[in-house]
Amino acid sequence: MNKIKQPIFYLQWTLIVFSIVAFILATIEGFKMSLDLSSNGFQEYLKMFTPYSILFAATFVVLTTHLAIERLGLMNDANNNAFKASNRTIWIQTTKEFLSELKEENPLMLKELSKQLLVIHDYLFEKQYKILSENDTKELFDKFFKNRVQFYEEMNTKYMNIALYRDNRQSYSWDGFRYLIMVMVNADECYPKFILDLRELYQQEVLTFNSSCIDPQAFEFAHKEYIQRKLKGTNLK
Repeated sequence: MNKIKQPIFYLQWTLIVFSIVAFILATIEGFKMSLDLSSNGFQEYLKMFTPYSILFAATFVVLTTHLAIERLGLMNDANNNAFKASNRTIWIQTTKEFLSELKEENPLMLKELSKQLLVIHDYLFEKQYKILSENDTKELFDKFFKNRVQFYEEMNTKYMNIALYRDNRQSYSWDGFRYLIMVMVNADECYPKFILDLRELYQQEVLTFNSSCIDPQAFEFAHKEYIQRKLKGTNLK
């Protein structure tokens, strides 16, 4: 639509300028002829515009075409907005249902992401819910999640009870995050390495704050204690 509107816009204003010039020239000619204020004089005045009739007709046609395209564009925008609103409602409802799966280990991630669903949806809607390249993955991650990874990680209930890492590839919150992202996008239509690339970005962010907490032996001990407490249902944070 924009490819059509731009040349018509320039053509419209070119014809308007020419038509104004033609009107001025015809009017000047009329004054030179000292036409009287009668029906015959008026008819003679109108005849002054005859040489420019094609120009005026073309200007009228282009103006009406431009207005029609504008109205069509407004109708199209209205339809797109209605479609977007409908998709947004369905997407948010579906995502919220899956968000409930995060409640046990990632309750604060659930709470925070619930507040962002509207803007995340509108971003993904423009991409038809598809992530098609590594650049798209980075853009999505940086825009909505990068600055919140530490919060997701440290507010994970398992982390809060262990606070140690087995190695530099471990993340407490990644599984919940991945699960949610797979719900948000059309996973089958994303590029093959989408989740792998997203995992790398997520883990790189985890490494910015967890290096001092990596201790395999201490982790194993703390993890066993956590499992035992969880089985007993006592003393969990």
